Amino acid sequence: MISERYKKQILLLAITFIFFAYMTGLNLNYLNPRNIDWIFFAGHEDGTQAWFGWEFFRWTNIIQYPLLDNYPYGEDLNISLIYSGSVPIMSMFLKFFTNYLGFPFQFFGLWHLICIYLQAFFTLKILDMFIDSKRIKFLLISIILLTPVLVFNLLLNHPGLFAHWIIIASIYFYLKTKFKYSFWLTLLVVSLLTQAYLFAMILPIFVADLVQRILKKELRISDLFKFLGITIVLIISLFMLLGVETNKDTYHFYQGYGHFRMNLNSIFDSSVSFVSENNYEIYRFSKLMPDLKDTTSIIGSGDYEGFNFIGIPVISLLILSILNFKKGTLSFSRKKYIPILTISFLLLMFALTNKVIFNETLLITYPLPSFIKNFFATFRSSGRFFWPVLYIISFISFYSFTRLFNKKTCTIILSILLIVAFIDSFDMYSKSRSIKSVKLSYSGPTWKQLLKDPAWNELALRYDKVKFIYPDLLPTHYTSKVNLFAVSNGLSVNGGYLARVKKSTLLKVRKTLKNSILNCNFENDSIYVFSDKELWNNASLCSPANKVLEIDGIYVLGPSQE
Repeated sequence: MISERYKKQILLLAITFIFFAYMTGLNLNYLNPRNIDWIFFAGHEDGTQAWFGWEFFRWTNIIQYPLLDNYPYGEDLNISLIYSGSVPIMSMFLKFFTNYLGFPFQFFGLWHLICIYLQAFFTLKILDMFIDSKRIKFLLISIILLTPVLVFNLLLNHPGLFAHWIIIASIYFYLKTKFKYSFWLTLLVVSLLTQAYLFAMILPIFVADLVQRILKKELRISDLFKFLGITIVLIISLFMLLGVETNKDTYHFYQGYGHFRMNLNSIFDSSVSFVSENNYEIYRFSKLMPDLKDTTSIIGSGDYEGFNFIGIPVISLLILSILNFKKGTLSFSRKKYIPILTISFLLLMFALTNKVIFNETLLITYPLPSFIKNFFATFRSSGRFFWPVLYIISFISFYSFTRLFNKKTCTIILSILLIVAFIDSFDMYSKSRSIKSVKLSYSGPTWKQLLKDPAWNELALRYDKVKFIYPDLLPTHYTSKVNLFAVSNGLSVNGGYLARVKKSTLLKVRKTLKNSILNCNFENDSIYVFSDKELWNNASLCSPANKVLEIDGIYVLGPSQE
Protein backbone atom coordinates (compact mmCIF):
# COMPACT_ATOMS: atom_id res chain seq x y z
CA MET A 1 0.00 0.00 0.00
CA ILE A 2 1.47 3.34 -1.05
CA SER A 3 1.48 5.86 1.79
CA GLU A 4 -0.06 9.30 1.45
CA ARG A 5 3.38 10.88 1.61
CA TYR A 6 4.68 8.90 -1.36
CA LYS A 7 1.53 9.61 -3.34
CA LYS A 8 2.24 13.33 -2.91
CA GLN A 9 5.82 12.87 -4.09
CA ILE A 10 4.69 10.92 -7.13
CA LEU A 11 2.17 13.68 -7.91
CA LEU A 12 4.82 16.38 -7.52
CA LEU A 13 7.33 14.55 -9.69
CA ALA A 14 4.70 13.96 -12.38
CA ILE A 15 3.74 17.64 -12.41
CA THR A 16 7.41 18.63 -12.46
CA PHE A 17 8.32 16.57 -15.51
CA ILE A 18 5.11 17.47 -17.36
CA PHE A 19 5.69 21.20 -16.97
CA PHE A 20 9.42 20.97 -17.56
CA ALA A 21 8.73 19.23 -20.88
CA TYR A 22 5.98 21.73 -21.71
CA MET A 23 8.35 24.64 -21.06
CA THR A 24 11.57 23.28 -22.58
CA GLY A 25 10.70 20.45 -24.97
CA LEU A 26 10.55 16.66 -24.97
CA ASN A 27 13.95 16.07 -26.58
CA LEU A 28 15.84 16.93 -23.36
CA ASN A 29 18.45 19.01 -25.22
CA TYR A 30 18.09 21.61 -22.49
CA LEU A 31 19.12 19.07 -19.84
CA ASN A 32 22.18 17.98 -21.82
CA PRO A 33 25.13 19.52 -19.90
CA ARG A 34 27.25 19.54 -23.08
CA ASN A 35 24.68 21.47 -25.09
CA ILE A 36 25.36 25.23 -25.08
CA ASP A 37 23.84 25.87 -28.51
CA TRP A 38 20.64 27.29 -27.01
CA ILE A 39 22.81 29.84 -25.15
CA PHE A 40 24.73 31.09 -28.18
CA PHE A 41 22.39 30.52 -31.11
CA ALA A 42 18.94 31.23 -29.65
CA GLY A 43 17.23 33.35 -27.07
CA HIS A 44 18.33 36.33 -25.01
CA GLU A 45 22.01 37.19 -24.51
CA ASP A 46 21.67 37.28 -20.72
CA GLY A 47 22.22 33.52 -20.75
CA THR A 48 25.80 34.03 -21.97
CA GLN A 49 26.55 36.20 -18.94
CA ALA A 50 25.37 33.50 -16.54
CA TRP A 51 27.25 30.71 -18.34
CA PHE A 52 30.51 32.65 -18.70
CA GLY A 53 30.34 33.55 -15.02
CA TRP A 54 30.09 29.86 -14.09
CA GLU A 55 32.73 28.57 -16.54
CA PHE A 56 35.36 31.16 -15.57
CA PHE A 57 34.55 30.63 -11.89
CA ARG A 58 35.62 27.00 -12.29
CA TRP A 59 39.19 28.24 -12.74
CA THR A 60 39.35 29.92 -9.32
CA ASN A 61 40.52 28.33 -6.08
CA ILE A 62 38.06 26.39 -3.94
CA ILE A 63 39.15 28.41 -0.90
CA GLN A 64 39.59 32.11 -1.67
CA TYR A 65 38.55 35.50 -0.37
CA PRO A 66 36.08 36.73 -1.35
CA LEU A 67 34.58 33.30 -1.79
CA LEU A 68 32.84 34.27 -5.06
CA ASP A 69 35.75 36.21 -6.55
CA ASN A 70 35.82 35.57 -10.32
CA TYR A 71 38.97 37.30 -11.56
CA PRO A 72 39.29 35.35 -14.85
CA TYR A 73 35.99 36.87 -16.04
CA GLY A 74 36.59 40.62 -16.11
CA GLU A 75 39.85 40.61 -14.13
CA ASP A 76 39.98 43.82 -12.05
CA LEU A 77 36.46 44.81 -13.08
CA ASN A 78 34.65 41.74 -11.79
CA ILE A 79 33.36 42.16 -8.26
CA SER A 80 31.76 38.79 -7.57
CA LEU A 81 30.06 35.80 -9.21
CA ILE A 82 26.91 36.93 -7.45
CA TYR A 83 26.46 39.68 -10.06
CA SER A 84 26.62 37.49 -13.18
CA GLY A 85 23.36 35.60 -12.59
CA SER A 86 25.26 32.31 -12.46
CA VAL A 87 23.29 30.79 -9.54
CA PRO A 88 26.22 30.80 -7.06
CA ILE A 89 24.72 28.05 -4.89
CA MET A 90 24.92 25.63 -7.82
CA SER A 91 28.23 27.00 -9.09
CA MET A 92 29.92 26.55 -5.71
CA PHE A 93 28.59 23.02 -5.31
CA LEU A 94 29.57 21.90 -8.81
CA LYS A 95 32.98 23.54 -8.51
CA PHE A 96 34.04 20.69 -6.19
CA PHE A 97 33.52 18.28 -9.09
CA THR A 98 34.92 20.49 -11.86
CA ASN A 99 37.63 17.99 -12.83
CA TYR A 100 34.95 15.41 -13.58
CA LEU A 101 32.45 17.63 -15.37
CA GLY A 102 34.37 18.24 -18.58
CA PHE A 103 33.91 21.18 -20.94
CA PRO A 104 31.58 22.70 -21.86
CA PHE A 105 29.20 22.16 -18.98
CA GLN A 106 25.88 23.89 -18.38
CA PHE A 107 23.62 23.10 -15.42
CA PHE A 108 20.77 25.49 -16.17
CA GLY A 109 18.46 22.77 -17.48
CA LEU A 110 18.92 20.77 -14.28
CA TRP A 111 18.48 23.92 -12.21
CA HIS A 112 15.19 24.78 -13.88
CA LEU A 113 13.94 21.23 -13.31
CA ILE A 114 14.78 21.56 -9.60
CA CYS A 115 13.06 24.97 -9.46
CA ILE A 116 9.84 23.63 -10.99
CA TYR A 117 9.77 20.81 -8.44
CA LEU A 118 10.37 23.18 -5.52
CA GLN A 119 7.75 25.61 -6.80
CA ALA A 120 5.22 22.78 -6.93
CA PHE A 121 6.39 21.50 -3.52
CA PHE A 122 5.96 24.79 -1.63
CA THR A 123 2.72 25.57 -3.46
CA LEU A 124 1.37 22.22 -2.24
CA LYS A 125 2.50 23.08 1.30
CA ILE A 126 0.39 26.23 1.21
CA LEU A 127 -2.61 24.53 -0.40
CA ASP A 128 -2.50 21.79 2.25
CA MET A 129 -3.42 24.46 4.79
CA PHE A 130 -6.91 25.06 3.39
CA ILE A 131 -7.74 22.46 0.70
CA ASP A 132 -8.45 18.74 1.10
CA SER A 133 -9.12 17.72 -2.49
CA LYS A 134 -6.06 16.29 -4.29
CA ARG A 135 -7.63 17.06 -7.65
CA ILE A 136 -8.12 20.73 -6.79
CA LYS A 137 -4.57 20.95 -5.45
CA PHE A 138 -3.20 19.51 -8.70
CA LEU A 139 -5.16 22.04 -10.73
CA LEU A 140 -4.03 24.99 -8.60
CA ILE A 141 -0.38 23.88 -8.66
CA SER A 142 -0.66 23.77 -12.45
CA ILE A 143 -2.01 27.32 -12.49
CA ILE A 144 0.93 28.51 -10.36
CA LEU A 145 3.38 26.81 -12.72
CA LEU A 146 1.72 28.58 -15.66
CA THR A 147 2.35 32.00 -14.07
CA PRO A 148 3.50 34.13 -17.03
CA VAL A 149 6.41 35.82 -15.21
CA LEU A 150 7.92 32.37 -14.67
CA VAL A 151 8.23 31.50 -18.35
CA PHE A 152 9.14 35.15 -19.02
CA ASN A 153 12.37 34.61 -17.08
CA LEU A 154 12.92 31.36 -18.92
CA LEU A 155 12.66 33.20 -22.23
CA LEU A 156 15.12 35.85 -21.05
CA ASN A 157 17.63 33.17 -19.98
CA HIS A 158 17.64 34.36 -16.35
CA PRO A 159 18.39 31.11 -14.46
CA GLY A 160 18.64 32.71 -11.01
CA LEU A 161 15.42 34.68 -11.39
CA PHE A 162 13.55 31.52 -12.35
CA ALA A 163 13.70 30.42 -8.68
CA HIS A 164 10.26 31.77 -7.76
CA TRP A 165 9.95 28.85 -5.35
CA ILE A 166 11.95 31.00 -2.92
CA ILE A 167 9.16 33.60 -2.91
CA ILE A 168 6.50 30.92 -2.41
CA ALA A 169 8.56 29.31 0.37
CA SER A 170 8.71 32.68 2.16
CA ILE A 171 4.91 32.99 1.94
CA TYR A 172 4.61 29.46 3.32
CA PHE A 173 6.92 30.25 6.26
CA TYR A 174 4.80 33.32 6.98
CA LEU A 175 1.61 31.24 7.01
CA LYS A 176 3.02 28.43 9.15
CA THR A 177 1.47 28.00 12.57
CA LYS A 178 4.82 28.09 14.35
CA PHE A 179 7.70 30.47 13.72
CA LYS A 180 10.96 28.74 12.75
CA TYR A 181 13.90 31.13 12.67
CA SER A 182 16.26 28.44 11.38
CA PHE A 183 13.98 27.94 8.34
CA TRP A 184 13.98 31.65 7.62
CA LEU A 185 17.72 32.03 8.02
CA THR A 186 18.35 29.11 5.68
CA LEU A 187 15.97 30.55 3.08
CA LEU A 188 17.57 34.00 3.28
CA VAL A 189 21.05 32.54 2.75
CA VAL A 190 19.86 30.32 -0.11
CA SER A 191 18.11 33.28 -1.76
CA LEU A 192 21.27 35.39 -1.61
CA LEU A 193 23.27 32.51 -3.09
CA THR A 194 20.68 32.15 -5.84
CA GLN A 195 19.84 35.70 -6.90
CA ALA A 196 20.24 38.89 -4.86
CA TYR A 197 16.89 40.23 -6.10
CA LEU A 198 15.08 37.27 -4.55
CA PHE A 199 16.87 37.90 -1.27
CA ALA A 200 15.69 41.53 -1.31
CA MET A 201 12.11 40.42 -2.08
CA ILE A 202 11.74 37.96 0.77
CA LEU A 203 13.59 39.94 3.45
CA PRO A 204 10.56 42.25 4.00
CA ILE A 205 8.30 39.18 4.29
CA PHE A 206 10.62 37.83 7.00
CA VAL A 207 10.28 41.13 8.89
CA ALA A 208 6.50 41.00 8.44
CA ASP A 209 6.51 37.49 9.89
CA LEU A 210 8.35 38.71 12.98
CA VAL A 211 5.80 41.50 13.41
CA GLN A 212 2.79 39.18 13.08
CA ARG A 213 4.29 36.78 15.65
CA ILE A 214 4.63 39.68 18.09
CA LEU A 215 1.05 40.82 17.45
CA LYS A 216 -0.11 37.25 18.13
CA LYS A 217 2.10 37.18 21.26
CA GLU A 218 4.05 34.22 19.92
CA LEU A 219 7.22 36.31 20.19
CA ARG A 220 8.23 39.19 22.43
CA ILE A 221 9.53 42.55 21.23
CA SER A 222 12.94 41.54 22.56
CA ASP A 223 12.81 38.54 20.21
CA LEU A 224 12.27 40.93 17.29
CA PHE A 225 15.48 42.79 18.07
CA LYS A 226 17.33 39.54 18.76
CA PHE A 227 16.38 37.88 15.47
CA LEU A 228 16.86 41.07 13.46
CA GLY A 229 20.25 41.65 15.09
CA ILE A 230 21.44 38.11 14.41
CA THR A 231 20.16 38.29 10.84
CA ILE A 232 21.85 41.64 10.13
CA VAL A 233 25.20 40.46 11.54
CA LEU A 234 25.08 37.18 9.61
CA ILE A 235 24.02 38.83 6.35
CA ILE A 236 26.71 41.52 6.57
CA SER A 237 29.27 38.80 7.30
CA LEU A 238 27.99 36.83 4.32
CA PHE A 239 28.18 39.93 2.13
CA MET A 240 31.84 40.35 3.06
CA LEU A 241 32.59 36.65 2.59
CA LEU A 242 30.97 36.52 -0.85
CA GLY A 243 32.22 39.88 -2.09
CA VAL A 244 28.86 41.65 -2.33
CA GLU A 245 29.17 45.42 -2.84
CA THR A 246 26.36 47.96 -2.66
CA ASN A 247 28.18 51.29 -2.32
CA LYS A 248 27.61 54.16 -4.75
CA ASP A 249 30.90 53.41 -6.51
CA THR A 250 29.35 50.21 -7.84
CA TYR A 251 28.50 51.49 -11.29
CA HIS A 252 25.80 49.94 -13.43
CA PHE A 253 24.24 50.68 -16.78
CA TYR A 254 21.10 52.84 -16.66
CA GLN A 255 21.84 53.56 -13.04
CA GLY A 256 18.90 55.17 -11.38
CA TYR A 257 15.74 54.13 -9.63
CA GLY A 258 12.70 54.53 -11.88
CA HIS A 259 13.99 53.25 -15.21
CA PHE A 260 12.95 49.57 -14.90
CA ARG A 261 9.57 50.18 -13.29
CA MET A 262 6.16 48.56 -13.19
CA ASN A 263 3.19 49.97 -15.07
CA LEU A 264 -0.10 50.27 -13.17
CA ASN A 265 -1.74 48.14 -15.85
CA SER A 266 0.88 45.38 -15.60
CA ILE A 267 -1.19 42.61 -14.04
CA PHE A 268 -3.67 42.88 -16.94
CA ASP A 269 -1.16 43.63 -19.71
CA SER A 270 -0.40 40.33 -21.41
CA SER A 271 2.36 41.53 -23.73
CA VAL A 272 5.80 43.05 -23.44
CA SER A 273 8.10 44.53 -26.08
CA PHE A 274 11.87 44.57 -26.48
CA VAL A 275 13.08 47.37 -28.71
CA SER A 276 16.53 48.44 -29.83
CA GLU A 277 17.82 50.35 -32.82
CA ASN A 278 18.19 47.12 -34.79
CA ASN A 279 15.52 44.88 -33.35
CA TYR A 280 11.87 44.81 -32.32
CA GLU A 281 10.39 41.83 -30.58
CA ILE A 282 7.08 41.43 -28.79
CA TYR A 283 6.08 38.63 -26.42
CA ARG A 284 2.32 37.98 -26.18
CA PHE A 285 1.34 35.75 -23.28
CA SER A 286 -2.38 35.76 -24.08
CA LYS A 287 -4.55 35.87 -27.18
CA LEU A 288 -7.70 36.57 -25.18
CA MET A 289 -6.47 39.50 -23.12
CA PRO A 290 -6.02 42.79 -24.98
CA ASP A 291 -2.57 44.20 -25.63
CA LEU A 292 -2.70 47.27 -23.39
CA LYS A 293 -0.74 50.39 -24.17
CA ASP A 294 2.58 50.73 -22.39
CA THR A 295 6.03 52.23 -22.84
CA THR A 296 7.96 49.02 -23.52
CA SER A 297 7.82 49.71 -27.27
CA ILE A 298 9.89 52.90 -26.87
CA ILE A 299 13.59 52.58 -27.65
CA GLY A 300 15.58 52.75 -24.42
CA SER A 301 12.62 51.93 -22.18
CA GLY A 302 13.33 49.58 -19.30
CA ASP A 303 9.69 49.01 -18.41
CA TYR A 304 9.80 45.43 -19.70
CA GLU A 305 11.21 44.60 -16.26
CA GLY A 306 7.79 45.54 -14.90
CA PHE A 307 6.05 42.73 -16.79
CA ASN A 308 3.68 41.24 -14.21
CA PHE A 309 0.76 39.73 -16.13
CA ILE A 310 -1.01 37.58 -13.56
CA GLY A 311 -2.68 35.21 -16.03
CA ILE A 312 -6.26 34.51 -17.11
CA PRO A 313 -6.94 31.78 -14.46
CA VAL A 314 -6.13 34.05 -11.50
CA ILE A 315 -7.97 37.02 -13.02
CA SER A 316 -11.01 34.77 -13.55
CA LEU A 317 -10.87 33.40 -10.00
CA LEU A 318 -10.71 36.92 -8.58
CA ILE A 319 -13.71 38.02 -10.65
CA LEU A 320 -15.72 34.93 -9.67
CA SER A 321 -14.86 35.45 -6.01
CA ILE A 322 -15.93 39.09 -6.09
CA LEU A 323 -19.18 38.36 -7.94
CA ASN A 324 -20.12 35.51 -5.59
CA PHE A 325 -18.86 37.01 -2.35
CA LYS A 326 -21.04 36.31 0.67
CA LYS A 327 -20.57 38.06 3.96
CA GLY A 328 -19.20 35.74 6.64
CA THR A 329 -17.87 33.18 4.17
CA LEU A 330 -14.30 34.40 4.37
CA SER A 331 -12.51 35.13 7.61
CA PHE A 332 -9.09 36.72 8.00
CA SER A 333 -7.15 37.43 11.17
CA ARG A 334 -6.07 41.07 11.19
CA LYS A 335 -3.07 40.35 13.37
CA LYS A 336 -1.92 37.67 10.96
CA TYR A 337 -2.48 39.37 7.63
CA ILE A 338 -2.05 43.13 8.19
CA PRO A 339 1.78 42.85 8.32
CA ILE A 340 2.10 40.98 5.01
CA LEU A 341 -0.54 43.16 3.33
CA THR A 342 1.40 46.23 4.49
CA ILE A 343 4.59 44.78 3.04
CA SER A 344 2.72 43.99 -0.19
CA PHE A 345 1.68 47.63 -0.47
CA LEU A 346 5.26 48.79 0.11
CA LEU A 347 6.58 46.33 -2.49
CA LEU A 348 3.97 47.64 -4.94
CA MET A 349 5.06 51.24 -4.30
CA PHE A 350 8.71 50.29 -4.77
CA ALA A 351 7.88 48.49 -8.03
CA LEU A 352 5.96 51.52 -9.35
CA THR A 353 8.84 53.86 -8.32
CA ASN A 354 8.50 57.62 -7.90
CA LYS A 355 7.49 57.89 -11.58
CA VAL A 356 4.09 56.22 -11.61
CA ILE A 357 2.85 55.35 -15.08
CA PHE A 358 -0.48 54.03 -16.37
CA ASN A 359 -0.55 52.81 -19.97
CA GLU A 360 1.58 55.46 -21.72
CA THR A 361 0.78 58.30 -19.33
CA LEU A 362 2.98 59.47 -16.49
CA LEU A 363 0.45 60.01 -13.68
CA ILE A 364 2.60 61.04 -10.75
CA THR A 365 6.21 61.93 -10.18
CA TYR A 366 7.66 62.96 -6.85
CA PRO A 367 11.18 63.75 -5.70
CA LEU A 368 13.26 61.44 -3.54
CA PRO A 369 16.30 62.38 -1.47
CA SER A 370 19.51 61.49 -3.30
CA PHE A 371 20.63 59.00 -0.64
CA ILE A 372 17.35 57.08 -1.04
CA LYS A 373 17.64 57.06 -4.83
CA ASN A 374 21.22 55.82 -4.59
CA PHE A 375 20.16 53.08 -2.18
CA PHE A 376 17.17 52.04 -4.31
CA ALA A 377 19.38 52.02 -7.44
CA THR A 378 21.13 48.95 -6.03
CA PHE A 379 18.04 47.05 -7.20
CA ARG A 380 17.36 49.11 -10.29
CA SER A 381 14.95 46.56 -11.86
CA SER A 382 12.30 47.60 -9.37
CA GLY A 383 9.42 46.23 -11.44
CA ARG A 384 10.39 42.72 -10.34
CA PHE A 385 9.49 43.50 -6.74
CA PHE A 386 5.83 42.98 -7.49
CA TRP A 387 6.42 39.23 -7.87
CA PRO A 388 5.74 38.43 -4.18
CA VAL A 389 2.54 40.49 -4.37
CA LEU A 390 1.53 38.64 -7.53
CA TYR A 391 1.83 35.28 -5.76
CA ILE A 392 0.06 36.57 -2.65
CA ILE A 393 -2.84 37.71 -4.85
CA SER A 394 -2.85 34.29 -6.52
CA PHE A 395 -3.11 32.43 -3.20
CA ILE A 396 -5.81 34.83 -1.96
CA SER A 397 -7.80 34.07 -5.12
CA PHE A 398 -7.33 30.32 -4.51
CA TYR A 399 -8.47 30.60 -0.90
CA SER A 400 -11.53 32.75 -1.62
CA PHE A 401 -12.60 30.68 -4.64
CA THR A 402 -12.39 27.34 -2.82
CA ARG A 403 -14.34 28.78 0.10
CA LEU A 404 -17.14 30.16 -2.05
CA PHE A 405 -17.73 27.11 -4.27
CA ASN A 406 -18.14 23.42 -3.57
CA LYS A 407 -15.53 20.85 -4.65
CA LYS A 408 -17.36 19.72 -7.77
CA THR A 409 -17.88 23.27 -9.03
CA CYS A 410 -14.26 24.16 -8.19
CA THR A 411 -12.96 21.17 -10.12
CA ILE A 412 -15.05 21.93 -13.20
CA ILE A 413 -14.22 25.64 -13.28
CA LEU A 414 -10.50 25.11 -12.58
CA SER A 415 -10.27 22.41 -15.25
CA ILE A 416 -11.83 24.75 -17.80
CA LEU A 417 -9.56 27.62 -16.79
CA LEU A 418 -6.49 25.41 -16.98
CA ILE A 419 -7.38 24.21 -20.48
CA VAL A 420 -8.02 27.80 -21.56
CA ALA A 421 -4.67 28.87 -20.04
CA PHE A 422 -2.78 26.13 -21.90
CA ILE A 423 -4.38 27.05 -25.21
CA ASP A 424 -4.16 30.79 -24.65
CA SER A 425 -0.43 30.77 -23.79
CA PHE A 426 0.58 28.01 -26.19
CA ASP A 427 2.47 30.32 -28.54
CA MET A 428 4.81 31.62 -25.82
CA TYR A 429 5.53 28.12 -24.53
CA SER A 430 6.19 27.03 -28.11
CA LYS A 431 8.72 29.84 -28.34
CA SER A 432 10.29 28.74 -25.06
CA ARG A 433 10.52 25.14 -26.26
CA SER A 434 12.01 26.18 -29.58
CA ILE A 435 14.76 28.11 -27.76
CA LYS A 436 15.62 25.53 -25.11
CA SER A 437 15.51 22.63 -27.58
CA VAL A 438 18.14 24.08 -29.90
CA LYS A 439 20.94 21.61 -30.71
CA LEU A 440 22.87 22.14 -33.91
CA SER A 441 24.72 19.50 -35.88
CA TYR A 442 28.44 20.22 -36.21
CA SER A 443 31.79 18.81 -35.20
CA GLY A 444 34.44 20.58 -33.15
CA PRO A 445 34.12 23.26 -30.47
CA THR A 446 31.19 25.67 -30.45
CA TRP A 447 33.39 28.77 -30.71
CA LYS A 448 34.54 27.72 -34.17
CA GLN A 449 30.96 28.02 -35.39
CA LEU A 450 31.10 31.71 -34.48
CA LEU A 451 34.71 32.56 -35.34
CA LYS A 452 35.68 30.90 -38.63
CA ASP A 453 39.15 32.30 -39.35
CA PRO A 454 41.95 29.77 -38.63
CA ALA A 455 44.12 32.59 -37.25
CA TRP A 456 42.25 32.25 -33.95
CA ASN A 457 43.85 28.82 -33.44
CA GLU A 458 47.33 30.30 -33.45
CA LEU A 459 46.29 33.13 -31.13
CA ALA A 460 44.86 30.60 -28.68
CA LEU A 461 48.20 28.77 -28.53
CA ARG A 462 50.37 31.87 -28.09
CA TYR A 463 48.45 34.02 -25.60
CA ASP A 464 46.95 33.69 -22.12
CA LYS A 465 44.61 36.68 -21.89
CA VAL A 466 42.16 38.76 -23.91
CA LYS A 467 42.05 42.51 -23.36
CA PHE A 468 39.11 44.45 -24.78
CA ILE A 469 39.84 48.03 -25.81
CA TYR A 470 38.01 49.31 -23.99
CA PRO A 471 36.13 47.08 -21.53
CA ASP A 472 32.55 48.01 -20.72
CA LEU A 473 29.49 46.52 -19.06
CA LEU A 474 27.29 45.79 -22.05
CA PRO A 475 28.35 43.46 -24.85
CA THR A 476 29.17 44.44 -28.42
CA HIS A 477 28.20 42.22 -31.36
CA TYR A 478 31.38 40.18 -30.90
CA THR A 479 31.85 40.09 -27.10
CA SER A 480 30.22 36.71 -26.50
CA LYS A 481 32.07 35.20 -29.48
CA VAL A 482 35.46 36.33 -28.20
CA ASN A 483 34.67 35.32 -24.63
CA LEU A 484 33.56 31.88 -25.81
CA PHE A 485 36.86 31.57 -27.71
CA ALA A 486 38.71 32.65 -24.55
CA VAL A 487 37.00 30.35 -22.06
CA SER A 488 37.27 27.41 -24.48
CA ASN A 489 41.03 27.89 -24.79
CA GLY A 490 41.95 28.83 -21.23
CA LEU A 491 42.34 32.59 -21.72
CA SER A 492 41.08 35.05 -19.10
CA VAL A 493 39.28 38.23 -20.23
CA ASN A 494 39.30 41.80 -18.91
CA GLY A 495 35.68 42.46 -19.80
CA GLY A 496 32.42 41.04 -20.98
CA TYR A 497 28.79 41.35 -20.06
CA LEU A 498 29.04 42.52 -16.44
CA ALA A 499 26.01 43.63 -14.44
CA ARG A 500 28.03 45.50 -11.81
CA VAL A 501 31.51 46.97 -11.66
CA LYS A 502 33.10 49.67 -9.54
CA LYS A 503 33.02 52.90 -11.48
CA SER A 504 36.40 54.01 -10.13
CA THR A 505 37.97 50.70 -11.15
CA LEU A 506 36.45 50.90 -14.63
CA LEU A 507 37.90 54.37 -15.17
CA LYS A 508 41.29 53.28 -13.80
CA VAL A 509 41.44 50.19 -16.05
CA ARG A 510 40.51 52.24 -19.11
CA LYS A 511 43.10 54.87 -18.28
CA THR A 512 45.82 52.25 -17.83
CA LEU A 513 44.94 50.62 -21.16
CA LYS A 514 44.83 53.98 -22.92
CA ASN A 515 48.31 54.88 -21.66
CA SER A 516 49.72 51.50 -22.61
CA ILE A 517 48.40 51.85 -26.17
CA LEU A 518 49.64 55.44 -26.54
CA ASN A 519 53.08 54.35 -25.31
CA CYS A 520 53.04 51.12 -27.37
CA ASN A 521 53.51 49.22 -24.13
CA PHE A 522 51.62 45.97 -24.69
CA GLU A 523 51.59 42.89 -22.46
CA ASN A 524 53.03 40.12 -24.60
CA ASP A 525 50.78 37.44 -23.09
CA SER A 526 47.57 39.25 -24.12
CA ILE A 527 45.48 39.55 -27.27
CA TYR A 528 44.12 43.07 -27.73
CA VAL A 529 40.62 43.31 -29.23
CA PHE A 530 39.60 46.77 -30.47
CA SER A 531 36.12 48.14 -30.99
CA ASP A 532 37.44 51.27 -32.71
CA LYS A 533 39.12 50.82 -36.12
CA GLU A 534 41.02 54.11 -35.98
CA LEU A 535 42.48 53.27 -32.59
CA TRP A 536 43.43 49.83 -33.91
CA ASN A 537 45.11 51.41 -36.94
CA ASN A 538 47.14 53.70 -34.70
CA ALA A 539 48.15 50.80 -32.44
CA SER A 540 49.22 48.78 -35.49
CA LEU A 541 51.99 51.33 -36.16
CA CYS A 542 53.76 50.57 -32.89
CA SER A 543 55.87 47.66 -34.19
CA PRO A 544 56.00 45.66 -37.40
CA ALA A 545 56.65 42.57 -35.29
CA ASN A 546 53.16 42.70 -33.78
CA LYS A 547 50.41 40.60 -35.33
CA VAL A 548 47.76 42.99 -36.66
CA LEU A 549 44.69 41.16 -37.89
CA GLU A 550 41.14 41.86 -38.98
CA ILE A 551 39.53 38.47 -38.56
CA ASP A 552 35.82 37.69 -38.65
CA GLY A 553 35.18 41.44 -38.66
CA ILE A 554 37.08 41.91 -35.38
CA TYR A 555 40.14 44.15 -35.00
CA VAL A 556 42.90 42.26 -33.21
CA LEU A 557 46.47 42.99 -32.18
CA GLY A 558 48.81 40.29 -30.90
CA PRO A 559 52.02 41.72 -29.39
CA SER A 560 55.34 40.28 -30.48
CA GLN A 561 56.68 37.66 -28.08
CA GLU A 562 60.28 37.81 -29.36
